[in-house]
Amino acid sequence: MVKRVFLDMDPGIDDAAAIMMLSAFTEWEIMGISTVSGNVEVEKTTANAMKIVEALELNVEVFKGASRPLVKRAHHAYRVHGKDGLGDIDLEFHTKSLSNKYGPIAMIESAKENKDLWLLATGPLTNVSIATILEPDFPKMLKGLVVMGGAFNLSKYGVGNITRFAEFNMWFDPEAAKIVSRSFDNVTFIGLDVTANPKVWISKNEIDNLKEAKRSSILRSIVKKYIKSYGSFVPHDPIAAYYLINPESFQIEEHCIKVKTGRFRGMTAVDNYSEDCKKSRIATDVNTDMFKNTFLKSMEF
Repeated sequence: MVKRVFLDMDPGIDDAAAIMMLSAFTEWEIMGISTVSGNVEVEKTTANAMKIVEALELNVEVFKGASRPLVKRAHHAYRVHGKDGLGDIDLEFHTKSLSNKYGPIAMIESAKENKDLWLLATGPLTNVSIATILEPDFPKMLKGLVVMGGAFNLSKYGVGNITRFAEFNMWFDPEAAKIVSRSFDNVTFIGLDVTANPKVWISKNEIDNLKEAKRSSILRSIVKKYIKSYGSFVPHDPIAAYYLINPESFQIEEHCIKVKTGRFRGMTAVDNYSEDCKKSRIATDVNTDMFKNTFLKSMEF
């Protein structure tokens, strides 16, 4: 039985890798990709999504979404992803055309049209929050929401990567993340508690040893500068996508969380004692061997 997922992303090297991995599984059908400002400007994240879709010859529409966070000014991650967001490899696209439909509208319409639709959000949650504001029933329309984001201090790796307290996606638009955390009953967060574990990182040797294929060729190109700078590829977004493929390989805890918007901007604090407590599913670990084996094999198509 084919399962359907809508992607909301800010490509981004690891977002691109998540598209490549998930699209290798025929049991998953990608119903659309909405883009958001995050790793780089939304014009670039949109272009990058279109480049990957065209390179993989996927029949997937791309929808441009929010160009800035709900409240604050945008601060992008050029140092990690390069000026173009894909490691400055100048990957081009020629035939893929952009839909004129706004990203949050596209995800709402997709949820209405597709029963049991999953939403995978691997960038700041601006688009998801806007969709929730425009259509208050949107959270109930989805089979589930999987978010790459947060640092919950539920493992020794659950500390911030942009400040001492905050993971990048939550820090970029915490006002949006707060709306989402308060609105969804069926959300699973895959945060730094899992993805910052060095056991899930992908080494240069592992990438170099991949069989020659369309995906492995793209992966080698986009991670080249990343690995030169950081030593390994940290697959934040592919791990979140892997939850859809094999949720049983994750350890999950349920907690209420509060997203901080003031002094500790972007902090995702576990708070199980507040009166307005709405529990979320939070990943604390994953079977690292199973994830890496799945990810690497998916790149050989």
